[in-house]
Amino acid sequence: MIIDLPPQIEQAITAKAQAQGVSVAELLQRTFFDEPQLDADPTSFVIGVQDGALLQELLDNPPPPSPAMRELLALHGANHA
Repeated sequence: MIIDLPPQIEQAITAKAQAQGVSVAELLQRTFFDEPQLDADPTSFVIGVQDGALLQELLDNPPPPSPAMRELLALHGANHA
């Protein structure tokens, strides 16, 4: 699986992994291991009209960054200050 991330986010994730002395894969596994949506089989998802409308609304108006994303963004800012 390949995730297309902006370079600054990729650098922030890599820097955090290095600071913790783990690989990026290990960091991601530790961070997201208990996320229920990651345990789901991607082939089992069916998006209906109602879900599609909700998904589009979330894409158009995303929620504020989670604590983990704020930490990554702060790390990025510290590396480029």
